Amino acid sequence: MHVARFKRCSVLCFPCIETLFVPSRLDVAGQEGWQAIAKSKHVIQPLRAAVALPFLGLIVITRILKPLQGRVLAALPMRYYRELPEIPIAVYIGFVVLSVILHRYATTA
Repeated sequence: MHVARFKRCSVLCFPCIETLFVPSRLDVAGQEGWQAIAKSKHVIQPLRAAVALPFLGLIVITRILKPLQGRVLAALPMRYYRELPEIPIAVYIGFVVLSVILHRYATTA
């Protein structure tokens, strides 16, 4: 589910994924079974965090954005709502725009 939803995030991982396709690193042609799995695991191990972080970042940011919006709007003084309604409106619009950008980045190819 998350792979399909965050397919555009793979653009951030291209430098890491590109290093996997160096022929000398992925030479598992002569190996079979558990030997090939161990070799591929050894190749992936140093790149695991670099490939996973963009996906995890998008998941975390999208999950905390809505509660953060509520807390920021609640933290604004009541005076802003009465005398300066442009400020809460601008904050609300800023969060909506950020949410749309994150959603579009996460779901478009």
